[in-house]
Amino acid sequence: MMTTLDKVRLFERYLELTQGNADRTLDAVLDKLLERKRSELARHHEEMRAELVAFEKQYAMASSVFFDKFERGELGDAIDFFDWSATWQMYNNVLKYLHALSSEPAAT
Repeated sequence: MMTTLDKVRLFERYLELTQGNADRTLDAVLDKLLERKRSELARHHEEMRAELVAFEKQYAMASSVFFDKFERGELGDAIDFFDWSATWQMYNNVLKYLHALSSEPAAT
């Protein structure tokens, strides 16, 4: 069974062979797919941001400051801290994914 990445690479080879002249249907499908993924990630971003704000209010500390202290072992092992840490890491990953899907490709 082909992975998603394998399928994308097949399309990449096809587009290289056709010199990037994809048909309108393929172009429209890709646009819709990208927009759907961006919307999904934006929704996750908003949900995680709300969770982070709740932690920040509860503990009167910015998430970035919390994470640095937590990583250095300065805050203890409360379950909230593990949840906050995981949420902060997921939040930052989602930001990277959003940026990757929003960036223009580098010129070749």
